[in-house]
Amino acid sequence: MIKLTVDSGPDEGRQYRLEAGEVYDVGRGSNTTIRIRDSYISRLHARINVEDDIAMIHDWGSSSGLFVNDLQVAEAVLQNGDVIRMGNTDLSVEE
Repeated sequence: MIKLTVDSGPDEGRQYRLEAGEVYDVGRGSNTTIRIRDSYISRLHARINVEDDIAMIHDWGSSSGLFVNDLQVAEAVLQNGDVIRMGNTDLSVEE
């Protein structure tokens, strides 16, 4: 199982558990699976696909970009210890 922890931003301290076989839409919109209350995040900012123990994050056409370990990415495989930045929010990845 993969866990995301919000390290900074309006939802600091919040945690999300990502289950294998699931798809998670991330953004500030009310219809997202992982809703983050950050006005600098797009309504649908990113999508995370989890298969087995591998999580792949994709920028879903966000206006402010998606960053993993301070590098802007269109998509990335998430690893233990990675830091995801969307808007003013940082999330850490734990396996």
